[in-house]
Amino acid sequence: MENVKLDDDSVGRHVIADLHSIQNSKHFDNIDTMGNLLKEAAEKAGMNIVGECSKKFEPQGLTYTILLATSHLAIHFWPEKDFLHFDCFTCGPEGLPDVALEHIIQQLNPDITKSKIIHLDRSIYKETKPFGYSYMVDGFGCDPIDKLDDINVAYDFLNELTEQIGMTKQSEPIIVRTDAVKFPDKRGLSGSVFLVESSITIHTISTPDKKFVTIDCYSCRPFDKEIVKNVIDKYYHPKMFSKEQFLERGTEYHSYIDNE
Repeated sequence: MENVKLDDDSVGRHVIADLHSIQNSKHFDNIDTMGNLLKEAAEKAGMNIVGECSKKFEPQGLTYTILLATSHLAIHFWPEKDFLHFDCFTCGPEGLPDVALEHIIQQLNPDITKSKIIHLDRSIYKETKPFGYSYMVDGFGCDPIDKLDDINVAYDFLNELTEQIGMTKQSEPIIVRTDAVKFPDKRGLSGSVFLVESSITIHTISTPDKKFVTIDCYSCRPFDKEIVKNVIDKYYHPKMFSKEQFLERGTEYHSYIDNE
């Protein structure tokens, strides 16, 4: 494992690892033995120890944390499973978590080690703005059912929703009818309106057992999801809304620059 170095923009470094099939687990199921091992690891990694805390469990197992001037080095140990979880974070220029981990691995001699190095930089403290927002919602028990098969209703719905949330159409809505002969369980409509800001999509299922409408509204400008639900209710009047999801999309859009 390569040593994790801080650059000028770094806040800290975080190494986590799982050690499986540890040899001689019973020997290390002891507070003093494990504590000495962790202190040795911290010293070899150039860390400044400022305190410690631990807990021994019965009939086996323990947890141990070394408090560092720059954060922590911690483990949780399951000797009955020959398994140890390692977690070390340092926020200053001193101390190398991966060096501490290497020392522990050498002493515990696990058959399998899975580790992850997390580089933290100052961008985690910067306000991030997504590219856009996606609101997805399902409605069941729409009444009357014939509206789910009405192209004009879907057309008017997409136009009014676009206007209500303040978006700009790039074209008129496109609506298609599903072939109910070939796909009787999918009887209904699919439609979309393309926006300068992105798109709104609708799909309906007009079978008597579902009376279903699902909407996906995606825009690069913020909008009120309650307005979306109100317009759905006006046109399709579902008995219930289900599976609402509101997502931020393109969260790296404003920070990403392709220099190639």
